[in-house]
Amino acid sequence: MFMIGSLARFICLLVSLYGSSIFIKKRAGISYAFCMSITCSLIVTVLFFTSLFMRITVVVWVLFAAGIFFFVYELIRKEIRKEDILNWTNLFLLIGLVVLFIYLLGRRFIFIDDYTHWGVIARHIVENQALPTAADPLITFPSYVPGSALWVAYVATMTGGTTEGFYLIAQAFLILVFFAPLTGCTFREKKNRVGMSVCMLIVTMVLCAVTMSFSATIISLCVDGLLAACALSGIFFLILSDCSLRMKAWFLIPLMVTVLSIKSAGILYAASEFAVLIYLFARDKKRVTAGFFAAPVISILAELFWQWHVKAVFPDAGSTMHALSIARWKEIYASRSPEVVRIILKEFFRKITLWYLVLFVVAIVVFYLFIYICGRKSNHKVARQGLWMMLLCLGNYVVYLAGMLFVYLFSMEAGNADRIAAFDRYMWVELIYMGGLCVCFVFRLFSKYEDGFTEDHPVRAKVNTRFRQFAIRRANPIRMIPLAVAAIAGVAFLLVFWKFGPKYDSMDYPTSTIGQINALSPSDYTGDVLIYAPSQMEDPYDESLLLYFGRYRFRSTDVDVALFERDDVESKLSRHTHFFIAEPDDQLAAYLHGKGWTGDIVPGMYDVEKKALAE
Repeated sequence: MFMIGSLARFICLLVSLYGSSIFIKKRAGISYAFCMSITCSLIVTVLFFTSLFMRITVVVWVLFAAGIFFFVYELIRKEIRKEDILNWTNLFLLIGLVVLFIYLLGRRFIFIDDYTHWGVIARHIVENQALPTAADPLITFPSYVPGSALWVAYVATMTGGTTEGFYLIAQAFLILVFFAPLTGCTFREKKNRVGMSVCMLIVTMVLCAVTMSFSATIISLCVDGLLAACALSGIFFLILSDCSLRMKAWFLIPLMVTVLSIKSAGILYAASEFAVLIYLFARDKKRVTAGFFAAPVISILAELFWQWHVKAVFPDAGSTMHALSIARWKEIYASRSPEVVRIILKEFFRKITLWYLVLFVVAIVVFYLFIYICGRKSNHKVARQGLWMMLLCLGNYVVYLAGMLFVYLFSMEAGNADRIAAFDRYMWVELIYMGGLCVCFVFRLFSKYEDGFTEDHPVRAKVNTRFRQFAIRRANPIRMIPLAVAAIAGVAFLLVFWKFGPKYDSMDYPTSTIGQINALSPSDYTGDVLIYAPSQMEDPYDESLLLYFGRYRFRSTDVDVALFERDDVESKLSRHTHFFIAEPDDQLAAYLHGKGWTGDIVPGMYDVEKKALAE
């Protein structure tokens, strides 16, 4: 349970993050809205590199203490102003945190992905302060990068929040931080500034809520939503921040490394961020700096270090699912018959041509073309960049689809590949990314929206003076209309897509067998166990889910499941030390009583040798 002491420690952690963010703001001249995401990315980056060579306990405390030191330092220098505390970014984070604590604090994991990897590795790093090795049998996918788990470990270590619900809060908070830059747009005009900021805050909350809600991101440690948010954070920083290109190049490094450390697919998004950086240098005709070259070099080193680490501590990692191994890719593709390849290609192209995906892409193209055409007509500099944003979106989308197809053909196991498994979840990452780019571009447009765009579109001398005065005088009252229309359309589109778009259904946690096991099983049990839960074994997927959950919950690979009708109980019971009965029935009770078991057969953990409930 998350007690008052942990809450106090969590507040101290927020102060530490705030101190580091304020220090970056004051010393680097970067807007505060971007500093929080940069701070968290720096923490993940440092933990990622150091965890490859050592336990991270000391590093965690050094990072925490550094934030507190920076906070005290800025207080002593009297650099912290009222606007550094009372701002839209902090309001957004405060509202988000309150919602997360109310919704997630007492929750437990319910998804198979958490039992097979994400929950397992997060718990391992929290408890051991080190990355897993081949001696840790519960790690199913050793080649998966651990960036999200390192962040969870950092927050849990500093706060003492070691429950599954708090792991979920820690990861969801990072998503909030990565969307926070959208709240940092500033407006030159004074009139309607508050109204425009409120509209942008609402749009940001909706985008963040949809990201967290879809694919069960908020109730799972799956990193798909986090990957999209982190990828967008780097683009937000490059497009919305007004700091120098030199600063953008240097502070983009932790954002690029973080997106690489969250998931292997982050390679594409890190490349997109660097492509935008190249565009900015070329557009402004700036001379490239050391940071420009350091960004890709350090990112590549991060990927190489991780591959070296995996090969060093997991000798068989190259044969696991989704491993980055050319030999394995060749082996899997060679094992596929031409008929299977045709099935994969047919099903994949059927999926990507579904009506809502086609509609989404068409809407993206129309959106950017409309802004580009209006920008050319009005000579508005930012609007004319709509064509480049469209090319970035479509280029990223095509490469992402190619990457997905590669996974199905060369990386995913047979059976899953044939049915294009997890397509909706993978696709949602890219759709959130593309939608976030649109929101970012609209925000950039309105941050430059002043007096009818008079700065970028000077009125020609031949225009009637009276008409010009009328247009400028009337601009203030109507200035909110385009933003309001954009906000309403964006929210409506996201909600419609959320309702009719791809789905990733979750289990009903309160009534599930997993919920019963969570409530009844001892938390420190490490031995082998046989599980009896007939309703959870209606098909092979349910059975495998229960197996994975049992291994995670009981911290053992010696877990099996039984079904009375298959004679599993009789054949397997003698081979296990404990018998967990999730759903007792008359058949089972009669059988056990016939074997000398005494007392009522109720849900719980039983000692097989003693034929009674385990103490």
